Amino acid sequence: MKLLITGGAGALGRALCRHFLPTAEKVVCVSRNEANQVALRREFAGATNLRTYSKDVRDTVAMIEAMDGVDTVVHAAALKRVDDGTHNAIEMYRINVEGTLSVLRAAWASRCRVLFISSDKAVAPENFYGATKRVAEGLVTAHNTYLAKQGVCAATLRYGNVWDSTEAVQSVWRRQVAAGERLTVTDTSMTSFYLTLEEAAAYVDQALSLMQGGEIFVPILPAWSLGQVATLYAPRAAWDVVGKRAGGEKDHEVLLSEGESERAREIPGMYVVPPEVHEWCATLWTDELPRKPVGWYSSNFTLRVSTKVLEAVR
Repeated sequence: MKLLITGGAGALGRALCRHFLPTAEKVVCVSRNEANQVALRREFAGATNLRTYSKDVRDTVAMIEAMDGVDTVVHAAALKRVDDGTHNAIEMYRINVEGTLSVLRAAWASRCRVLFISSDKAVAPENFYGATKRVAEGLVTAHNTYLAKQGVCAATLRYGNVWDSTEAVQSVWRRQVAAGERLTVTDTSMTSFYLTLEEAAAYVDQALSLMQGGEIFVPILPAWSLGQVATLYAPRAAWDVVGKRAGGEKDHEVLLSEGESERAREIPGMYVVPPEVHEWCATLWTDELPRKPVGWYSSNFTLRVSTKVLEAVR
C-alpha cells in the first residue's frame, strides 16, 4: 500500500503510522501543524518510507501533488471541537466540507481510493460540527459516481470520541489532577463508546480491505459513562459539574440511525451500511450478508466497559 493520511500529524495520524509503516511501501502525512510534524518525524526517525508535507486540504492542486505515487487516502483532517462550530463556523465548514470535496477531487484526478473518517455527531446532528460531517459523508458516497470510472472508490468509517486522543476528557482531567485543580465534569450521566487509537487504526485497516464504494463502516463497541471514568481520577467531592459545552453537545454517542440500521449488515467487529443508491455497483452488499437491524445504535444502550479495564488505561 502507498498511503496518504490527511491530518497525519494528529493523534489518529500517528496511530495509523504505527499501524501501517511496518508494511506499507510509502506513508505520506499531510498536516498544517509544523510542530506536530516535527514530533512525528522524531517519533518515526528510522522509517525511510515516511514523508510529511505542510499542505491545506482545501487546495486541490496541493492534494494532487501530495497524492503523487499514492493509491490510498485516509482523510482524517478536520476541525472537531463542538464549541468551535459556534464561534468558528465558516472555517469549520471550509475545512470539513470544502476540504473533503477537495480531497475527493484530487483522488479522482490521481486514481486513489479514499476512506473518510467521520463522527458519531453526523447521526441526527445537533451541532454544526456534526452537520459538516454529515454533509461530507454524503459527498464521499456521491463521489463514487466519478471515482468508479477511475477504478477506485470512497467510503466512510464512523466512530465516536477516541479514548485519550488529543484534548479528550482523560487528558484534560490528567492535567487538572497534576495541577491540583478540581475536575470539570459536564454531566455524569453522559456516555461514550470505548475505542482506543490502536483499535481505531485497526478498524481503518479493516474498512480499507472491505470497501466497495459508498459504505459507512461502524465499529461494534462497548461504552463508558462520564461519572464512571471521573471517579478514577478524583473523588466526587473534588468535581465541579459545569454543564454541556456551547454548540449542541449530545448526552450519548449515536453511531447508527434507525433508518441506517434497517440497511445495516453485521460483519466481525463492525456494522456495514450500504448506500441506498449505488449506480456504480449494482450488487453492492445486497446478497452477501443478511440485514442486521439494531435500531438507534447508542452508547446509552450497549455493554459497559468494566472499571478494571478503564483503570488500566487511565
